[in-house]
Amino acid sequence: MKRLGYSILFIFLTGCSTASVFDETELQSGCGDDDPRVGLSAELSEDHHDVSGTVHIVDNCTLEVRNFTYDGGGVHVRMTASADGDYDNGIHISENLKGTAFDNETLTLPLPAGVTLDDVEYLSVWCIPFDEDFGSAQFDY
Repeated sequence: MKRLGYSILFIFLTGCSTASVFDETELQSGCGDDDPRVGLSAELSEDHHDVSGTVHIVDNCTLEVRNFTYDGGGVHVRMTASADGDYDNGIHISENLKGTAFDNETLTLPLPAGVTLDDVEYLSVWCIPFDEDFGSAQFDY
């Protein structure tokens, strides 16, 4: 029975780590920069997995995380945006970051089609299956 439990847990974890709802073909590009929020920045909190960095609003549809650090741990981890801090119902704006370590790097995050800066007051390095915020930032709009 114990072996079966471990097998089910393994299947669950590996399934979560490879699932993808993010489609790179649906990303915006070439957006204007007339939104008054362009140029704002916010610091990521340093909660888990060595997360740190500064999130910048580059243009009307692009975020950039500068000096981004993350150890690559976690099961299924995505940069997740939210208008109200509810990451469970947030918008995933990156591929799965599991297994990819970053050390003071720049991560460019084009917003998916149909997503605007109105949807992005909060940004989290979010572990989906465990509802865990590894580090987050809030823009002061």
